Amino acid sequence: MDLPPISVIGAGIAGLACASFLEQNQLPVQIFERRAQAATRGGIGLLLLKNGIDILDKLGLKEQVSQAGCQIHSFNQYDNKGNTLFKNLIQDCIAIDRVSLLRALQSTIGKSQLHYNTSLERIEFSESNPVVITKKNETWPSSFVIGADGRGSRTRNLLYRDHNLIKTEESEIVGKVNHPEVFDRIGQNFCKILDPEGGVALGLLPLRGGDIIWYLQYSVDKFPNLYTADDSTLFREIENLIGDWSFPVNVMKEIIEPSDCFHWRVELLNKPLQQYGTNTVALIGDAAHPLLTFSSQGANSALVDAYELSKLIIKNQELGKPLNSISEELTQIREPQIQKYRDSEKQLLNMFLQPYSQKTGTVPFSK
Repeated sequence: MDLPPISVIGAGIAGLACASFLEQNQLPVQIFERRAQAATRGGIGLLLLKNGIDILDKLGLKEQVSQAGCQIHSFNQYDNKGNTLFKNLIQDCIAIDRVSLLRALQSTIGKSQLHYNTSLERIEFSESNPVVITKKNETWPSSFVIGADGRGSRTRNLLYRDHNLIKTEESEIVGKVNHPEVFDRIGQNFCKILDPEGGVALGLLPLRGGDIIWYLQYSVDKFPNLYTADDSTLFREIENLIGDWSFPVNVMKEIIEPSDCFHWRVELLNKPLQQYGTNTVALIGDAAHPLLTFSSQGANSALVDAYELSKLIIKNQELGKPLNSISEELTQIREPQIQKYRDSEKQLLNMFLQPYSQKTGTVPFSK
């Protein structure tokens, strides 16, 4: 008797990548996404590093994402007056807007398997297979469930009620602007501008056609008014913080557009999961291990999770073995590396909070 499809909760980077690997191996998949349509915006942009690029290559998407994004050649650090503090060459790094990456992943999935405007309500467990129940009260029998529904994961919350998201020491405001002059000035380089006193930095990432991702990282404890700002006060609070910054142009006048940005109040789990799921449910990406932005490993580690989980499922299916040990195996494979990212991002956070006179030049990635 044929098994019911594998259910993937969330059509983000982790969910689409995992579904694509499973479909490549002729395993039936059904994907549930709470959004009403395919991604058109959200998350703004990200850096793809070698581990993530290698996974995309396995999906046949390396060339597509390379053309959609911008190859980054160097990480350059400046003070807020434009003085150079640090430069370092970079390999295997692509800046890309999140929508372009999601569209590339969506192109590998059969449209009939994607169910938009469909939110998870609960998962019912029986002696045989789990059943996904949606908020529309639809029932979807499943052979296995993959929770890839992000930092605020409903799937994780159903499994682990004592694991909650809590405020962190750092948050970000992220946006995108088209500015050919600044685009030409920064070239194919990741630029970061630091405040002398520490606790605030502006990052600039070139994309394509004059588009630039900008992001303002700030200390929540040091700048509580920015953390609590609403749409009516956000611009004023940003201006109070970086209004006189002048690299490579006056930042406030020409780059920052608070009317079209995303204020990401970063949260992490109060404690790491001991296991990424249960017998018939596995968690991947931010649902399993949300990270700070300092590691630049959110999307990249999600792609690796997707690949490793799909390998385990495919192997067990080929051997005719049940899938009830998958989440335990996945945790054993991935958690040691994820803990290294956590340790690295703590170090990067501590450096970020210090005055730059006390910093050493460091490329802000975890590898």
